[in-house]
Amino acid sequence: MSTPPVVLKALSNIYPLLIVIDQTLNNMLWITNDVPHIFVNIVFVSFSIRFLLITDIISVFDIGNHSLLIDYIGLLSTSFYICSLAYYIYSVASEIQNSEPPTADDLVILIENVQDKLFSVKKDFLNLFPRNNDYKLTFQWITLATSIQTLIFKFNLIPYVTDTTSYLIMCFVLMCIFHTHTFQGVLEIIWRLKFVRSLYVWWSNDNDKLYTKRQITPLGYFDMLISDKSYITVKMIIQSSEEITQFTTLRTRLIQLCEAEDRHENNTIETENIEKTPVIPSIEFNILKFCIEENQRKWNNDTWEAQTLPFERSNFTVVSSCGTSFNSDNPLTYDKQIPSNWIKLDDIWHKSSWDYCNKNWSYIGKKDSPECFTRTRVWSFRYFQKK
Repeated sequence: MSTPPVVLKALSNIYPLLIVIDQTLNNMLWITNDVPHIFVNIVFVSFSIRFLLITDIISVFDIGNHSLLIDYIGLLSTSFYICSLAYYIYSVASEIQNSEPPTADDLVILIENVQDKLFSVKKDFLNLFPRNNDYKLTFQWITLATSIQTLIFKFNLIPYVTDTTSYLIMCFVLMCIFHTHTFQGVLEIIWRLKFVRSLYVWWSNDNDKLYTKRQITPLGYFDMLISDKSYITVKMIIQSSEEITQFTTLRTRLIQLCEAEDRHENNTIETENIEKTPVIPSIEFNILKFCIEENQRKWNNDTWEAQTLPFERSNFTVVSSCGTSFNSDNPLTYDKQIPSNWIKLDDIWHKSSWDYCNKNWSYIGKKDSPECFTRTRVWSFRYFQKK
């Protein structure tokens, strides 16, 4: 489907503006090879902020009490920055006007680049505001920022930050260098500290969605499954006495019936046979399936370990039919606590393939990758008894 000419004409008119916005976002997100240019911009803007926010009128008689050199540099930085910005916009517009008009592909590529960068800025900006109308968190952050500012001013914790102007300049510089590789690397190192994560989770109340302190025993999990009727009932037609007298044959038949039930293949044929020939005996069995999730986290040297963070799900968890989660024991200890009237249908615990997730346990894929920090899989085991 082709783009209407009217839309192409409108996009061509704002093409210079899109170039300016794209370059501005490049400087903000530090995705340019001209790093010295970004540093010069930060210095100029910092001096400009200091110059523009001076509230005192400098008197000739009090000139010795002021940093005349800094104020002069601030004036030059403000003038130079405004002029250079105006010249850049004028040069871009002139170059576009004197060259061939942009093609549809050029417009699409530039718009997509701007959109992706604006999405990154939007994501960082929205993190400052409450999610799900959690205004308590916003109040906490405002209180924390106010307390930090008060401590900095009162005890001079940071050199040269003694007033509101210098504090704003410091905040501006921190925002400017937030997306640098160095700053992000330092944040990643700090984030690896367990007490930092625990403190952040306690502050923001951003627990893992399966986080729980409740522990459930194997017998408690069994009772929960029975009370929720989380078992299936299969009807087995007795075709020979061997199916009852030999345990191996009985278990094989039950496994086949259970797998058919899992595939939603109702045993209509056997039921119809029973209705047509009621003389053929049949026996009903209840089959109970335990499903336990194993969770692991990637630690140093890219090794997967059973240890998780204090505010996360434990190594083994179970989830009830209503979505309530519990910390669980190791599945290998379950056979010691299950009532003896339930018989093992499986020989061993069956393990699914790993589901690899990010650091917040959000699913990524079936294969490990650098962005995967957690993984989970399901252990399953079946028991049966005569109904």
